[in-house]
Amino acid sequence: MKKQVLFFISALVFFGAEAQTSKYIKGGVLDAVEITSSSTETYASYVPANYDERKKWPVVYVFDPKAAGAEAIKGFISGAEDYGYVVIASNIAKNGDYQTNFRHISRLMNEVNDHFSIDPNRIILSGFSGAARLAAASAVLSKNISAVIGCGASFDVGGSYMPVKNTFMYVGVIGDEDFNYIEMLEGVNYLDMRKFDTELIVFKGGHEWPEEEYISKALRSLSVKYMAKGLQKRDDVLLERYYQVDYEEADRLLKKGDLLYSYDAFETMIENFRFFKDVDPVKDKLKEIKRSNLYKAQLSEYRRIVQAESLYRDEYYSFLPGDIELGDTRNLTYWSEEIEKINDLANSPKMENKKMAKRLRGLLAGLAGAYEKQLIPETHAQNLLFVNILYTILLPEEPAPYLKTVQFATMMGKYDMALYYLEDLLKSGYKNIKELDNLEGIALLRISTEYNDLLTKYDLKTRY
Repeated sequence: MKKQVLFFISALVFFGAEAQTSKYIKGGVLDAVEITSSSTETYASYVPANYDERKKWPVVYVFDPKAAGAEAIKGFISGAEDYGYVVIASNIAKNGDYQTNFRHISRLMNEVNDHFSIDPNRIILSGFSGAARLAAASAVLSKNISAVIGCGASFDVGGSYMPVKNTFMYVGVIGDEDFNYIEMLEGVNYLDMRKFDTELIVFKGGHEWPEEEYISKALRSLSVKYMAKGLQKRDDVLLERYYQVDYEEADRLLKKGDLLYSYDAFETMIENFRFFKDVDPVKDKLKEIKRSNLYKAQLSEYRRIVQAESLYRDEYYSFLPGDIELGDTRNLTYWSEEIEKINDLANSPKMENKKMAKRLRGLLAGLAGAYEKQLIPETHAQNLLFVNILYTILLPEEPAPYLKTVQFATMMGKYDMALYYLEDLLKSGYKNIKELDNLEGIALLRISTEYNDLLTKYDLKTRY
């Protein structure tokens, strides 16, 4: 199967008919363009206002974890217009089976080659979260992909599609509160050791598609790299403009006191522009930053956080899957203690500790959620009870885990436990009696005296 997919995607160097205007609007988005060979598959398209099919254009294929291509494409429009990229966002490819997605991507890319004027040497894949891993996996298979822009996650770490050979450039874009932040750092470091051409862009935010300015920065960097590799015609006017934009961004970080990110931004400039102009002024900036005590302090704090968070992550990955599979609620004592450590970090005066707390909380919730999706209530009630009690500790302000805990505890005949978590929910001020009345699977609990006494205690109307 793997060889077949490789053949499908490798065949994409061939081109078909001239572009047809029904597939795009210059300077505008079409959000549900049908794939000619499959009327059930669609994509969103954007081409710059000056798009001309007589020349070849670089293309970015965008994948969203929920196949929300029409929504995901919005973040690419500004950069596509400024730097001259065609953008195609799938409304089909999403988190899920790789082989199925590879077939979707193959049909999509063949369709685009038939109807758009695409440069085969400048094909970029991009995605967010699980779809970022899909983008990287597709690049590993195809060999015709020039670059990957991975947002919110890196690649298939330790899996069949982990990058090994340096066949594409990689730009990672990640929020500093994203639970995949450490994964991205480790992924970029791994690619650096493998001699990939990499770049890392960090923004202030969580697990979300980056705002358009960061995607634009990624596209701008790739344009410079394409000129350096001879894949795009050198344009000194554009290069100077790109240089000035990057310099101003790096200098703005310096003036804000974000010396660590400023250093990285200036260092990336040297790598990108050293073939085109004198970068000694940028090197001088690096020397200036490196002498700063603030930079040394920020670097030391960064190293401390990465080391500490990596240990937490290793524990979570090592123990949580087994505990969920076992479903023994006595093991929740350990996780309660771990979450208390996260709460201590969240209450720390140090901003980096607070960010780490958000990332660790997100990681635990994400891991539990991933395993929860694989569980069937009829056969995994004990495991689902474990997961939802964990959620009540991790996300105490959310009512849904309490309600599910009441459901699964009742299903297992653990009425005292169901009443305990129901009272915990009512103590928080929960008043949605209609939701309680419609909660499935608790009929036996609902008719009990203890249940109705509990509702009366918190001034809620009882059914019986």
